[in-house]
Amino acid sequence: MSLYDKPVAAEKFRRFYKAVKANNGHMGQNVRAVHLNYNNVCNFKCDFCYTNAPNQPNARIKLDIDAIASVADQAHELGYYEFDLQGGELLINVDKTLELIHALGPERFFVIMTTNGWFVTEEVANKLARAGMDRLSVSITGLDGEQHDTFMKKKGAHERALNALKFAKQAGMLAVPTIAVGHYNAQSKELEEFCDFSAERGYLTHFNLAMPSGCWKDNADIMIDADDRARIDELRKKYDNIIYNMWNPFDRNKEELLGCNTVNRLYITPKGDVFPCPFLHIKIGNIHEQRLRDIVDYGFSIKYFNEYNSKCLAGEDTDFLDRFTRTGMSIFQPLDAHEIFAEEDYISAPIDKLIAQL
Repeated sequence: MSLYDKPVAAEKFRRFYKAVKANNGHMGQNVRAVHLNYNNVCNFKCDFCYTNAPNQPNARIKLDIDAIASVADQAHELGYYEFDLQGGELLINVDKTLELIHALGPERFFVIMTTNGWFVTEEVANKLARAGMDRLSVSITGLDGEQHDTFMKKKGAHERALNALKFAKQAGMLAVPTIAVGHYNAQSKELEEFCDFSAERGYLTHFNLAMPSGCWKDNADIMIDADDRARIDELRKKYDNIIYNMWNPFDRNKEELLGCNTVNRLYITPKGDVFPCPFLHIKIGNIHEQRLRDIVDYGFSIKYFNEYNSKCLAGEDTDFLDRFTRTGMSIFQPLDAHEIFAEEDYISAPIDKLIAQL
C-alpha cells in the first residue's frame, strides 16, 4: 500500500516535505514518527537487541489499548505521520497486533511493524495488510543463513525472515529488510551483495546503525567510523532502494542529511515512558502523566535534541554518549532527562526547573 492511498497521512507527509524544503533540507523540529513498544516479550534472544528483550522481557508490562488510541490521537494532532509498532515480537499474538493497528486509526498514519519474521505466514501477511499495515520491516543480518541464525539464536530464523519479506510484498505491503550496519560489516562485500539481493526483489533496504544500546550497551567497537560512514554514503549513491532515517529522502543528489531524528522519532515503552529515540534510553516524559505535546516541547527544549546534528547521537556521537549515557540503562530502567541535563543543556529552561528556582 502506498502512503498516497491514505489521504490524511499523505497530507501530513506533504507538510513535512514542505517544512524540510524550507529549512535547507534539515528536519528541524518537524515531527515524523512514533515507535511504539506495546510489550517486550520476544521468541528470539538476539545478541544485539536494543530493548534487551532476552534479559528484560517483563511479560506483564504492556500498554493499554485505550492509552494507545489516545496517544495516536495526540500524535495525529501534532503532525506525526508514521507509527512503527514494535516489541519484543508482536506477532506472538496476531489478534492483539490487529487490535493495536485498529486502535491507531490506521487511515491517519503510514503504519509500520518491525518483526523478526518468524510468525509471518502468507495468511498473517494478508491479515496485516487488510488491517491497514503499510510496511513490514524484517530484521536480518544478510544473506548468510547460518550467521543470521547464530545472531538470532534460532535455527531456521533466516529462512523465515526471507519468507516474511516475500509474503509481505505479495500482500501489497512494502517489504523492508532491516539490517544493522556497524564497523564489523560496513566495508564487507556481503553487505553490498545483500543490497543487490534486495534491489533485485523489489524490496526497500533499511539501514540501521549498530548502536551501543540494550544488549550492546558497552560494545563501542560496533560503532561506525569515518571510513564506514563514507562507505555507507557510497552505497546510498549506488542504490535507489536504500533508506536511512538520517538521510534527506527528497534530495535527488543523495547527499543531504535531515539531521539526527531525536524527538522527531519518539519511542514509547510498555510502561508509557517516552524516549527521544528508540536507542537513547533517556526518559523525557510518560504518556500516562503528560500530554504528548508537552513531552515533545520538553524534548525539543534540550539543545542536543533541538539543534541540527549531522551525527546520529545514539550511533555516532561518542561525546554525547560518554556524557549522558550509563551502564545499566534500559527501556525499563531509563535515565531521567531532568536529572542528567543541567541548565546549560537546554535551549531555554523547562517550566519545572523555572518553578523550582522560585
